[in-house]
Amino acid sequence: MLKNDLSFYDGMYVGVAGNIGVGKSTLSELISSQLGFKLAEESVIDNPYLDDFYADTKRWAFETQIYFVVDRLKKLEEYLSLGNIVLDRTIYEDRYIFAQQMFNAGSFDKRAFETYKKYYDFATKDVPQPDLLIYARAGVKKLKRNIRGRGRENERELYASGNSYIAQLNALYDSWISSYKGPLQVFDFNNLDVKKNEADRIFVIDTIKEKLGIAHP
Repeated sequence: MLKNDLSFYDGMYVGVAGNIGVGKSTLSELISSQLGFKLAEESVIDNPYLDDFYADTKRWAFETQIYFVVDRLKKLEEYLSLGNIVLDRTIYEDRYIFAQQMFNAGSFDKRAFETYKKYYDFATKDVPQPDLLIYARAGVKKLKRNIRGRGRENERELYASGNSYIAQLNALYDSWISSYKGPLQVFDFNNLDVKKNEADRIFVIDTIKEKLGIAHP
């Protein structure tokens, strides 16, 4: 079990959070390359319940979300032993964003969701808080434009349909961030492009260094 006093690892832990299409992975890769942090990438394709989940969301929501919690905890413990890390998506988002949205949408019934929350709270009670949580935020129009631009077939519905799902997630992110207690940096990715703009990359990295207390060269 992870130790909440952080004594089992010697390094900094940065978590990057953000909605689908905001550029979270690009930001995580930038932090990794510029600060020398080990990148812990998100991987959803390993979840053995996904095909069943997409075929019958309500039936398989509980198993799918439990697997995500267990898998993310396992990977977090593994990476925290390596020193400085940047985590591409946090374990908080499993609970407060995606599981919550499924409950709001009726995919989780109340009994299953209450059981999931009890398991999540127990499983994560000793998980260390990030030295810095970074929230990359953008509006729904920008998110959908980014999703369409990367052309992933499995994301077609996210930009071809109405704004409902992406907007719901954005509202949950904003609600969660507004009550988050801990070191936090919010970046407005409506006006930042760290993939194409060097000035934006410098601004973001300098801001993160400042937050982490890392001396500028």
